[in-house]
Amino acid sequence: MLTDEIQYLVNRYFSDSCTFAEKEKLAQWIDKASSDDEIKKALEEAWHSHEPVINMPEDMAERIVSSLFQPVEKELTTAPPIILTPIRRIRFIRRSWWAAAVFILLVGAGGYFFFSSKKQQNIADAKKVLQYDAPPGQNGAVLTLVDGSKVTLDSKGNQQIADQGNVQVSNQNGQLAYTSGGKGEEQVSYNILSTPRARQYQLVLPDGTKVWLNASSSIHYPTAFTGNSRVVEITGEAYFEVVHNEAKPFIVKTGEILIKDIGTAFNVNAYNDEPSIKTTLIEGLVRLSAGKTGRLLKPGLQGVVKNGANEIVLEKVNIAEVIGWKNGVTVFDNEDIQTIMRQVSRWYDVDVVIEGNISDRHFVGGISRKSNLSDLLKILEFENVHFVTDGKKIIVKP
Repeated sequence: MLTDEIQYLVNRYFSDSCTFAEKEKLAQWIDKASSDDEIKKALEEAWHSHEPVINMPEDMAERIVSSLFQPVEKELTTAPPIILTPIRRIRFIRRSWWAAAVFILLVGAGGYFFFSSKKQQNIADAKKVLQYDAPPGQNGAVLTLVDGSKVTLDSKGNQQIADQGNVQVSNQNGQLAYTSGGKGEEQVSYNILSTPRARQYQLVLPDGTKVWLNASSSIHYPTAFTGNSRVVEITGEAYFEVVHNEAKPFIVKTGEILIKDIGTAFNVNAYNDEPSIKTTLIEGLVRLSAGKTGRLLKPGLQGVVKNGANEIVLEKVNIAEVIGWKNGVTVFDNEDIQTIMRQVSRWYDVDVVIEGNISDRHFVGGISRKSNLSDLLKILEFENVHFVTDGKKIIVKP
C-alpha cells in the first residue's frame, strides 16, 4: 500500500527539495516495493504535477531503465559517500514519461551514476585519490561586437552592453538578449558569442529564437534578421528552440552542413575533434543538407554526417543523452571512454591523454554537471580505467 510518507517524498523530489536522507529512503523503498505498479503509481501521481525535464523515445525506454538498475550504484553529493543496495529491474515499461520519471529520480538532482560492467567491483576497492581536482563548468562567455571589441559575460546581474544600430544588446541574468528599438529601418551588423572550455551560455536572438551554447562553442549571427531567411553559423555544440516563420526560414550552418528549420527544437554537435557532425531533432521538423544530399528529420532521429563526407545517415538516439548537457546532466548511453573524455576535457578545462587500448570500455549512466572532476573519475575507475594527473593533464590508462 502506498503510504502518505512515500508520496510526500516523491513529491518533494520532483520539486527539487528532497534532502540526501530522503533520497536514500526513496531508493530503499523502490528496492522493497511489493510491485512495479506500486512504484509506477507513486511516480505517476507526482509526475502529473510537473513538466517533464528529459524526453526519451519510447523504443529506448526499456533498454535505458534496464541499464540503470545494475548492482553498482553510488550517489555523488556533498554528503559522505554511501553504498546503496542493488535495486531490482523494472519489468514493465511502456510510456516515455515513466522512463523519464525513473531516470530523473535516479540521475537528476541526486547525481547517481550507474555502470553496465561485466566485472562488478566494490566501492571499497577505490583507487588513490587524484592529486588534481577541478570544479565543474559554469555560465560564462565572450561577446565580440561588430567593431571587434570583446565583452566578458557571466550570470551575475543585468547590464546594458551596447546599442548597435537600432538594436539594444543586454545581459540579463546569464542570458544575452537583443531588442529592437522599433525606430526606422534596422541596420544589420554581426556579433559572435563564444564559450571557452568550462563555460556555457544562453542567447535570445533578435527573432526570439533561444540558443543554448555548450562549452568550447561559438555562434556567429546578425543583430537583426532582414531579407528572406535567418542564417546563423556555429562551431561546437548548440541547442535551438526556433521561433517559426514560414516566410523567413531559420538556417544553421556548420562547415558545409545546412540545417533548415521547419518549426522545431534541435541539437547540433559539430566539434572539430569529433568524427562526425550530428543533428538531433527533439520536436518539429528539420531538413538536413550535406552537399547535394538532403534528408528530413523527425523527432527522435539524428542525422550523422561523417567528416569529409556528404552522406547523411539517420539513426534513432537516446534524446536524454543528447540534450542532457542542456538540462544539467551528463548522460552516457553505452558510450566509449574516448567520447566521454572529450566531454570531460571541455567541461572541466583539462587536457586528456589516452594511453593503451581501452576502446572496449563502455558506460551507461549519468552524473550531474555540477559534480567535481574527481567525482566522475573515481567512479570511472571502477571499470578498470585508471587516471594519473600531471597538473591539468589527465592521463587515462587501462
